[in-house]
Amino acid sequence: MIKIEMIKGKTGFKSESGASLVAAAFLLVVLGFGVIVASHFYRLWQEYETRQKTESGLLEIQERLAWFLTENGRYPCPASLRAGLDTPEFGAETDCGPTSTLAAGTFEAAGRDGLPVRTGAVPVRTLGLPDEMIADGYKHRYVYAVTRDYAYTDATTTIPSGEFGDISVQDPAGNHATSAPGNLVQTVFSVGWDTNGAYHLNGGDPISPCDTDIALSGENCNYYSDAVFVNTVNKSANENEPFQMRITYRPTNLPAACEDTIDPPPKHVAYLMDTSGSMGERETSCPGSLGTPCRRIDVAHWAMRRMLPARAAVGSLIEQSGSSYSSGTTAFTGFIPGTQRDGITTDEVYNRIQGGSGIDVDVSVDPDEPDDTRYDTIQSDVESRLQHMCPNGWTPLGVHIDALARELDDVSRETGDPPDGKQPNKIVVISDGYSNKGASPYVLVDDYLTRYPHLQIDIIDVTGDNPALAQIARDTGGTYYSAEDPQELLDALFDSSGICGSFDLPMPDSDPRYCP
Repeated sequence: MIKIEMIKGKTGFKSESGASLVAAAFLLVVLGFGVIVASHFYRLWQEYETRQKTESGLLEIQERLAWFLTENGRYPCPASLRAGLDTPEFGAETDCGPTSTLAAGTFEAAGRDGLPVRTGAVPVRTLGLPDEMIADGYKHRYVYAVTRDYAYTDATTTIPSGEFGDISVQDPAGNHATSAPGNLVQTVFSVGWDTNGAYHLNGGDPISPCDTDIALSGENCNYYSDAVFVNTVNKSANENEPFQMRITYRPTNLPAACEDTIDPPPKHVAYLMDTSGSMGERETSCPGSLGTPCRRIDVAHWAMRRMLPARAAVGSLIEQSGSSYSSGTTAFTGFIPGTQRDGITTDEVYNRIQGGSGIDVDVSVDPDEPDDTRYDTIQSDVESRLQHMCPNGWTPLGVHIDALARELDDVSRETGDPPDGKQPNKIVVISDGYSNKGASPYVLVDDYLTRYPHLQIDIIDVTGDNPALAQIARDTGGTYYSAEDPQELLDALFDSSGICGSFDLPMPDSDPRYCP
């Protein structure tokens, strides 16, 4: 009995040892697999973060370039791609004068009409951007190209008024990717992870010399010989021909004198911001100052706090110039609380606006005030309204447009404006959807034309997928804008508002998010 028990005991011990070894081996396999999976997802996360940093940087750079143009009447000249960190030349614009000597790390080539195009690094210090924004998420310096005539002025020269740039952006098949061949004034692009002709964050020589035989990236790094760049949404998976570049560009928005515009600027303008629940949808294309991700409503707030001061500046210029045009009034509202329901009528919305539920923004400013204080009042007023404009409920577009049309007509009568349409009144709608509560704007549009013949309705569609909204704009002589990213939205607001004239505008102190 004793021997049998001992044998059983040994047998049991050996069996348990074998099971433990198998379990340990299995555990190691599972852990190894887990490490591989975790490593894979970590790499994906890193790539996502790198791309997001690059995208946000490009948007913020374009935003700052636009404000530099507005404030200085020109674009900055490129900085040196070679200048090292912590040197006087780092991130500082060079001289784009026609008789200037080409600085090291900058390049010049003839563009579409033979005009010179300067290329180099983004002049982050000139633009007031952080030093690290000279490079993308891959630690490669962004490349900035600008038509030289737009980056230089003196007492005897002015930059062209309009889009007469010499930079071309094409797709890989050679088709022009802009509204007119080679009409871009400036462009900024990231080389991504491709090192062909790329410059490191630290500057110095290129990581690898530009190989023009590489069809796609080779076209983009030969800016010393031409001003043609290639952009595509199809990124190559071929390691022998890597192409992960991202190119950004925008219209110049160069303010022209109001008297020089073909169409008169709008007089009385009412801005209607869609504050329905869908405006809370997340966006990945966000201004750098907001961060990513953001919401549609955040982007709309971002754009309005930049456009309304510009509208104020235009009003002041018109008043000073002795122009036959009038600066008019500016109103700004979201959907009135309590109106996003069944059965809502125009009378109810109009009465609430009259009772103070809407907002008439005072956009008149004293041009003699210092720059740092002249817009404090309007910015404070705008911010006080924005913080109450958050996504909620349905989309009663029709009754709000109708009520604002009535409000503008009343304003016109109070100020004795002739109803001859010389200066149209305008309602600018920023929306992402169709009207679904109250009377439909499509039904009311004929009534608009009868009662308010000098009224135009502009639609800024922030998703670009509601073409039916275009009918409202067309029927009233307005404009339909598809604005699917922040810069397109701001461009549309400037264009719709008749922003013109040369003026100085301070950047907003911050871009707070008010909506949860």
